Formats: sequence, structure tokens, C-alpha cells
Amino acid sequence: MTTFISSSDYLIIADLISDIFDRVTYVNNSLTNMAFDLYISELSISDIKKRRFYNLINEERTTIYNKHANSLDIRNIVKSLQDNVYNNYGDVNEYLKNHGIKVSSTFAELSAEVGYIINDGNIGVIS
Repeated sequence: MTTFISSSDYLIIADLISDIFDRVTYVNNSLTNMAFDLYISELSISDIKKRRFYNLINEERTTIYNKHANSLDIRNIVKSLQDNVYNNYGDVNEYLKNHGIKVSSTFAELSAEVGYIINDGNIGVIS
């Protein structure tokens, strides 16, 4: 038997997932910008240190993206959370509305990716 997640726990989990995903996206975007800035600074074949640094940035960016932002783990957590609500309460949007829960757009996007579309009225500032 699955334990039903309380609305306060739901909000904590949704907030943490959004925060983690947003931070990983920020790091990935920062590394992308660093690599681009290095690339446009006339990276030459003879500048071995600069090229190694450029390659390292790109490798780390890819690793971080694949390991975290593109990870199925974070989506599986979202799906499990939404499945729990659906199986124990019913419609996820009704649950959010009736409990006064607003999720971030990041969480809503991840939720949509796993089959649970969150209505605009349930998306807002997480408090």
C-alpha cells in the first residue's frame, strides 16, 4: 500500500525538484557561455592550453546535462509524485487547486514530460 503524500510534503518535493533542475540548468548555461566566449576569443590550434580548457568545459557541460538535467531520475521522481496524487486523490490539477498549491513553471514542464499537464492556474510562485 502506497502512503499518500501530504500537501506540505508535495510542495517541499516540488520546490526541491524545481530548485535542483534550475541550478543544473544555470550551471550548464554558464559553462556553455564560457565555452562560447573562449571559442570566439580566436581559439587557435597552436594554443594548446586554451583548447584543452575549451574541450574540458564542453565535456563537463555534457556530463552535467546528461547526468542531471537530462536524467530520467528526476523525471521518475516527478512521475512517482504525480502517480501518488492521481492514485490516492484523483486529478492532479484538482489536488493542487483544492490544497492551494502553486508549482513552478519548471516543475510544471517536468510534470508534462511525464504525462501530467498542470493547468496555468496551478503554476505560480512557490511559497
